[in-house]
Amino acid sequence: MAKTQKFLSSLGSDKYGGDLLPTVVSLRELIVSFDKKSDKALDEARKMLGELSRSINSSKFATPPARR
Repeated sequence: MAKTQKFLSSLGSDKYGGDLLPTVVSLRELIVSFDKKSDKALDEARKMLGELSRSINSSKFATPPARR
């Protein structure tokens, strides 16, 4: 039992005195925060690419020159 306790304590962050639960909670919060930020960045990138695509498609470069 003592070896198990020591092992589990070694998994925890020194910031929390070696406790595993606060480390897991902190990691989960970090992942959730990253997920929200990456969702926002992806949404903005999709919007920008859509606007760029519409701009290119509406420009004079979008239609090939007429063949003679």
